[in-house]
Amino acid sequence: MIRTADADQLVARARQGDKDALAELLVSCRHALRQAVKIGREYQAVLSVDDIEQVTHYEVLLRINGFRATDHDSFLRWVIHIAQRNVISAIRGLNAAKRPPPHQRVSAPASEDSCGGLLETLARTSRTPSREFAHAEVNQILRRAIQRLPQDYQVVVQLYDLQGHTGAEVAVLMGRSTGAVYMLRARAHDWLREVLGRESRLL
Repeated sequence: MIRTADADQLVARARQGDKDALAELLVSCRHALRQAVKIGREYQAVLSVDDIEQVTHYEVLLRINGFRATDHDSFLRWVIHIAQRNVISAIRGLNAAKRPPPHQRVSAPASEDSCGGLLETLARTSRTPSREFAHAEVNQILRRAIQRLPQDYQVVVQLYDLQGHTGAEVAVLMGRSTGAVYMLRARAHDWLREVLGRESRLL
């Protein structure tokens, strides 16, 4: 275990962009993270603890600048929270894939309609938020937001949400497990909601 004072220093360094410090912190959390992750037997063929750990580390790397410690266990709790949220996202995605509602699947790859469908998914509402905008405007705003996503998030949104591939197909194309695809997609949607909420009236 890392001593409290050392952990505080590592967190400070990690927030300043020191990847070695962040790696040391994540190694120190590894056992607790893996113990906290629970995967039902029915999902173990398409989702593993390694998948969850990998996507969680990716999200921690992307969001470490926004982390604020309140006590010496804050970082560990934060990492475990992200991991558990990723498990939930993966299971929801896997369950939805078994019986996808028709309105949540895109039918026009790389088109304005697919952008509108993605926007409805992000808005989490039955109302179509893009009605106040021309289709071309929605397309342009959303594509600019997608281009600002981290690389893996861009890829999963393009393949799944805009091109209409299934989770299993995206997994093959990305070299990931199907469960990892749904985790990445959920986190990509979180990022898109943040960007669109700050910079447009779409959400």
